[in-house]
Amino acid sequence: MTVSPVVLGYEAQVLVKAGGGVFFNFAVRGCTTDADADEHECGDSITGIFKAHKGGRRHLAISLEFQEYHGTVMHVPPNNFVEGTEISISVFPNGPGEPGYICPSFILKHYQDRWNIDGKLEGSLSGKSNGPYTLPGQ
Repeated sequence: MTVSPVVLGYEAQVLVKAGGGVFFNFAVRGCTTDADADEHECGDSITGIFKAHKGGRRHLAISLEFQEYHGTVMHVPPNNFVEGTEISISVFPNGPGEPGYICPSFILKHYQDRWNIDGKLEGSLSGKSNGPYTLPGQ
């Protein structure tokens, strides 16, 4: 399914797939991504003076503020934007067709929305990856 970008004067774009197979296309007002790996002690250095560590399980946290025009109510079925819900999220910092953060399974930890008098929906969401994800350039 091809989704046209929402043009709001921002290059960045977010594509979200929620329950019922519905795609949402947001223009991004601000985004923070935090890729992290668990750290595990695995012994000592060759000299025995320093601890040695290995990277373990990875996860990606995303927090963003968005804007869209369609007046879609995101927190009722089939969309189900409710904390604890699993969604799919892709963030394209340089616009559609450019490298992005692709997270096929994302647990929504926080969701907030607000409507403007001109019908625009503004909101924020944050959560963490649930399994594999792709960073730009991978």
